[in-house]
Amino acid sequence: MNSTTITNPANEAHFATLEPVQGTITVSVGDDVLCRTENAILLSETSPRGKYPPVLYFPKADIADSLQLVAGRTSHCPLKGDASYYSFQGEEVSWTYDRPLPNAPMLADYVGFYSDKVNIKKG
Repeated sequence: MNSTTITNPANEAHFATLEPVQGTITVSVGDDVLCRTENAILLSETSPRGKYPPVLYFPKADIADSLQLVAGRTSHCPLKGDASYYSFQGEEVSWTYDRPLPNAPMLADYVGFYSDKVNIKKG
């Protein structure tokens, strides 16, 4: 993936840049590896309210089978689309824009993790 910019169709001041991340990144909880990939992307989002902290997204193909879909839990982002959520051992740890808006189709194949609920290590 090359660097890509997506924009909110209703507000051009709301946009995000997605960039590939070099190297191997591992996501874990304790000794349990939830993801190991060399194909992560970094999403940097800006809205009229300001910049959000950057978020790493990981290919679904590299996610462990131990994540469970959280039934009935969804949300909507006017930039990215509709998200579903995943838990690990009963705690919600990640999300995916499995129903992205037309401007963000690439996000359908990626999962983001809450950085305060998992360990994310580069290298």
